Amino acid sequence: MPLNALRLSLSLNITKSEAERHKFTFLTQTLLK
Repeated sequence: MPLNALRLSLSLNITKSEAERHKFTFLTQTLLK
C-alpha cells in the first residue's frame, strides 16, 4: 500500500479523535494558565 493512501486513511480515521484531543489539551492549557 502506498504511503500516501495509508496516511490518508489514517488521517481520516484519526481526524475526529485528534480534534477531541486538541480540544482537551487546549482546555487544560487554558485552565492551567
